Amino acid sequence: MSIVTHPPVKRQLKMVGAFMPPYIHEYITLYTLAKSTTKAKLLTSLVEPWISAQRSKEPDSELVDQVVRRIKMEWKVERITKKDATIEKFKETTKQVLTAKGIKQIYITRILNEI
Repeated sequence: MSIVTHPPVKRQLKMVGAFMPPYIHEYITLYTLAKSTTKAKLLTSLVEPWISAQRSKEPDSELVDQVVRRIKMEWKVERITKKDATIEKFKETTKQVLTAKGIKQIYITRILNEI
């Protein structure tokens, strides 16, 4: 299954939060002030080439496969450690976690179908 994604339209932005050491924050802040740009533009310009390179090595579909394998392992552990575990409860919890993380519905559906 090939999953096609498109660059985001400006009004379809998502927040990506990360704590960084003070020296990184300070330099990024100084740089963006000196260059009259924003942190969002700077970080996007740095991350986009990385994503392009990563996608050529590991396309979205491969990452979804890796997530499926990881979640299947989590289900095996939960099935053993929790006497009242059911696949329905596990899938519902998994769906809630993936939705909260902002994963696309098409990926969530595929992941849940493969558990």
